[in-house]
Formats: sequence, structure tokens, C-alpha cells
Amino acid sequence: MLPSITEMMFPIFWGFAIAGIGLLIGINHRKWAAAAEILLAAAFIGWMIYKNGFLDSLLLISLLSTSYFSLFLAGIGYRKYRELKEELGRIEAEEWIVSRNAARIWTDILISLAVFLGAILFLIYGPEASPLKVFLLFGLIAAGAELGKRVIVFVTLRIYFSEENNMLFIVSRLDCRELPLYALKEYREEEAADILRLHPLLTLFTSNSDFTTSLGQVQRLGSANETIYLNIADTDRLKEMISCYPECQTGKEAAAVLPLYHWKNLKRLAGKLYYAVTVKGISAYTSIILILYFLEANSWAIAASAFLYWLINLYLSDRVLKIAMDAKEIENAEIRQMAERIFAKAGIPGVKVYETDSPQYNGLATGMNIGRGMVTITTATLSLPPSSIESILAHEAIHVKKRDVLWSQIWRIAYFLMLALCAWLLLDRVPDITEYPVPVFIGVWLLMMFLPIYQSFISQWMEVRADQLGAQLLKGGYSQMAGGLADLAERQDHEVNQSAEYRAAKDEKRRVISSLERDKLIWRLIEFQFMPHPPMYWRVQTLKNSSSPKGMIKRWAADRMRESFTR
Repeated sequence: MLPSITEMMFPIFWGFAIAGIGLLIGINHRKWAAAAEILLAAAFIGWMIYKNGFLDSLLLISLLSTSYFSLFLAGIGYRKYRELKEELGRIEAEEWIVSRNAARIWTDILISLAVFLGAILFLIYGPEASPLKVFLLFGLIAAGAELGKRVIVFVTLRIYFSEENNMLFIVSRLDCRELPLYALKEYREEEAADILRLHPLLTLFTSNSDFTTSLGQVQRLGSANETIYLNIADTDRLKEMISCYPECQTGKEAAAVLPLYHWKNLKRLAGKLYYAVTVKGISAYTSIILILYFLEANSWAIAASAFLYWLINLYLSDRVLKIAMDAKEIENAEIRQMAERIFAKAGIPGVKVYETDSPQYNGLATGMNIGRGMVTITTATLSLPPSSIESILAHEAIHVKKRDVLWSQIWRIAYFLMLALCAWLLLDRVPDITEYPVPVFIGVWLLMMFLPIYQSFISQWMEVRADQLGAQLLKGGYSQMAGGLADLAERQDHEVNQSAEYRAAKDEKRRVISSLERDKLIWRLIEFQFMPHPPMYWRVQTLKNSSSPKGMIKRWAADRMRESFTR
């Protein structure tokens, strides 16, 4: 029997409270903060086990830890905030006024509520014993923490500029940047805040840092691995400072942004909301289930309806994802000809290549079948050498040809169907599972651990196949594919390391990323067993030593275990 919503909200509250107390004490005493968190968590967990028993407390402990870590991660930026406040007290810096309007933050809040409305209604009115409520709670905890962080950033944001250091300081209590102007790659102005591009629930495949505080004119700063959006009231001073750095690309005129309600924006608005409520908020599924529950439909009808809606989403996925990414057909004639040549050689001549505005270096294959597939690459990726871009296109072409997006969904559904069958057999043969708390705990724990390993295995198998078969589409073969992936990894590493330097506190121990080097055992274990891609060092080295894809899957499977568990 699942706990009630009220009973599950209690550990969520305490998880947030413990993290908050730790943050407050940690302002001056980090060790005392850690001790307080451990003592409070141990006391609460002990009390729950004493009151409910070990087995019945597992779910409540999970909710406690999820809420704790959600707030803990949201509050990591506070250390950088204190560091910048001290630095600003030592140097000469002028404050730049930001335009601030409550309508901006209320827009974010209302969009988030709209996206999660179906999930919230299901929590309140759905069947008491539905396991779906637990799944929804975990998702809402993370979403609520991020929304709370956004509100605090909006309220506390201040912007300073030090002419002595040519440094822009973006300061809020939970998210800060120490941004040297020489590091800016791009400066653009937009006539208004493009909510459909800024709200994290409405976007995909991008890394926007939204510091906007108004719906009015927006300044867009392209930096390492992210695009920063601000509302500085007087932009002349900023433009004057940026003009000293000719390597920073600047736009001559402010880009036009249509309001949400404009008729030309309706298709984009509808597509992004559909993506948000179906994928990120899953409100569409919960709404269907809730309506059928009130209509007293049987379980088979509810399951069939949810499955039918899933099939509809598969059919619409390419169009919805294109809108979510704000992707457009690539205009560069050389890249288009390159893509047409690669796709024709792969036997998928109807596939088109798109670009999406993002500072991340990456590519993505979407679409559930060859005829409706598309390959999207980011604007940052277009700055790579042509041979490297060609390698990325060849890799993504194999994903489309092999229908990897469709098969990854099928394999995921197969896993959950297997779980449902196991649960049905268990409940059918064991009248009271509460009599076996230890075996049940071990079984649930193993299933929770196996899911990401299972997903990683399927995904990495597809990635290795795409590397090997994609290399055969290139004139330079395996060496060109290895070089393309190496170029991609080097750019990614540089951007990630530089971005961490701008946003992390100086006293934090930062791990320097180098994807092309064989890492420590713990990181290799995580990458090989839990990540969607094999480590880049292994992919590049394997391609350099390959001349045929024959036997490569077996080698990957063997290396996956060897590299995960041996030094």
C-alpha cells in the first residue's frame, strides 16, 4: 500500500529543510553544516523506520534524499555569490541597472504551472494507490527546485562592471558569472524576451542562461558553452566596452521577436507546449489517464489509450522536436552538398540537415523512420573543419538509416513491459510481499540500478555501430571519423572547462575535463556503464585501429567490462 500524498509530502518538506539549514550554516562553517545535515537526516530516517518499518520507509527516504539534493544542487551557486560580493567590495565596479518587471517572472511561473497542470491534478484527484503518483512527485520535486531558483535569481539579480579588469559580474544569490569581455564570442540585441526560446521546459538541445528580468529589450551574450540573456537598461555602455574587442561578433540591429499571442507565432507556441506537456511534464499522459479514471474505464482501456497516444507522439516526433529546437534548414551551400552526398551514400537521400542556434558542439538524429528523419547540428558545430562536420553527418546518418530513435523507444518499452510482467507474477504467487522485506528491498534496488545500465548498453551499442558504419561513408574512412570526433571532443572540453571557470567559486575543486585521455577507474566505470556514449578516448582510439566494423561490437562489449573494472 502506497503512502498518501500528505504522508509523502512530509519527507519532501524535511529534505528541503535539511538542505536549507545546511546552506545557512555553511555560510560561515562548512564542517558544522555537514555535521548538522548528517545528524538531521539520520534522526529523521531513524524516526521514519521506527514509525513505519524498514520496507515502508524506503519510498519516504527516497523522497527525502531527492528533495534534499534538488535544493542542494540549486544552492551550489551561493558560494560563488559570496566570493563575488567580497571581490566587488575590494575593486572599483559600477552597477548597471537592469530593467525589472514582475510580468517576466510571472510568465515563467504560469508556463511551468501549465506544463505540469495535468500532473498536479493527477496527484490530487488520481487513484490513491497509483504508482504513477510516486513517479510524478520525483519529477515535480526537481522542477519545483529549479523554478524556485529562477524566482530567487530574478529577485536578487545585480549586474556590475569593472573597467579596470574589463570584467562583467552577473550576481544573484544562486547563480553568478564572472565574465571577461574578451571571452565574449557574440553580442546581439533582441527587441523583446523570446519566452519560447528562454523557458527551459520549452527548449531542447541548447544551453541558454536566462537572467532576464523584463519582457523588454534583451541583450544576448555568447560565451563558453552557453548563451546569456540579460535586460540591462542602458546598453550604450555595454556596447562601448564590447567594441574594444573586434573578435566578438556584433549585430547591427535588434532582432525582431514576435509576442506569444501573435498569429505568426501560434504554430511555434503550440509545438513547444505540446512538446513540454508530453515529454517534459508528461501532463498529457496523466490527463488522459485521469479523464478515463473518472469515466470509470477499465485498466486495459486506460493502458490502450496511453499506448495509442504514445504511437501518435512517435509519428509526430520529428515535427515536434524541430519546433522545440527552433531548427531551420541549413543555408550553407557547402554543408548542404556535403550532407546530400553522405545521405545518398547511406541510402537515405530524402533526409534533410538542419541547424539549431546553440553554443554546444553536437549533432542529433531525430525522426522515427527514414522517410521522416532529420539530422540537426548546432551553430557551434558548424565552426569545425569541414572534414569534421562531414564525420558528424556520417555518424548521424547511420542513426537515421538504422532507425535508432525508434528502436531505442522500443527497447525502453520492452524493459518496462518485462518489469510489469515480473510484478504481476510476483503478486500472483506471493500473497503478502511485506513478509519478505529484505528480498523485496534487494530486488527493487537491483531493478533501479539495472535500468540506467540497460539503457546505456543499448545506446552505446548504437553509438559504436554509428561510428563504425559512418566511417565507411567517408573518403578518409576510419581516420577521418577518428579525427572528426577528436576535434569535437577538444572543442567540447575547452568550452566546458572555460564555462566552469566563469561560474564556479575559486575555492571549489574543479575537475579538468579531457575526454581524449583515459580517465581514472571510477570515471571510466560511470561512463561505460551509465552514460549514453562510450568514453571519447575509447571511440577515437578504436577508430584509429580499425579497418572494418567486423567484430567491433564484441570488442566494445569486452572493453566495456575490462575498462570498467580494471586499472
